[in-house]
Amino acid sequence: MCDTLEASSNAGCTEDVVEAEERKTYRKPNLFKNWALMSTIIVYCVFSLQEIAYSELLVYPPIEKILGPLKITRLSAATSIPLLSIYPYIAMLSGITLHLVINCASILRNTLSVSLVTGLFILQNNAVPQSQRGAANGISMTAMSVFKAFGPAGGGALFSWAQKRQVAAILPGDQMVFFVLNLIMFLGLILTFKPFLAQPQE
Repeated sequence: MCDTLEASSNAGCTEDVVEAEERKTYRKPNLFKNWALMSTIIVYCVFSLQEIAYSELLVYPPIEKILGPLKITRLSAATSIPLLSIYPYIAMLSGITLHLVINCASILRNTLSVSLVTGLFILQNNAVPQSQRGAANGISMTAMSVFKAFGPAGGGALFSWAQKRQVAAILPGDQMVFFVLNLIMFLGLILTFKPFLAQPQE
């Protein structure tokens, strides 16, 4: 009887030791070494330099099913560049035409922004297993917040500089502001292509 109890006790201890060893040997992959995640976060941060936060629209899900998040992100960025370029010229309008055009441009810009950011969120979540999505989104939001912290200071400095060059021969005044915004958008668009933006292997 005693031998049986001792044997079962030893067996239980052995199982506990094996489980402890298995827990030690298994480690979750390092998120910072996951280039698919890191590259997506960097692209997201670049686009977030000029983005604040827009409400989610109902139009996104059906379009995402057709095109996929990466194509939507690229399309939104590419469409935003000419849209941003016309803003200085919209200011030359007046009356009801100005209000109508600026409202339409703003609605389109907000729609593109939501599509772009949502596409990047999906890409981020697809870059990691479900068990690491919380940590991945935490890293993403932290990095995005750091990038956004430079937005007000950089934007203010850029706007002040632009106001001092109202009579410049090339890109006078506000045209320079929108030119720089377009450069940032173009940089983000370029970063959505390989070899920078990695896709997780199936």
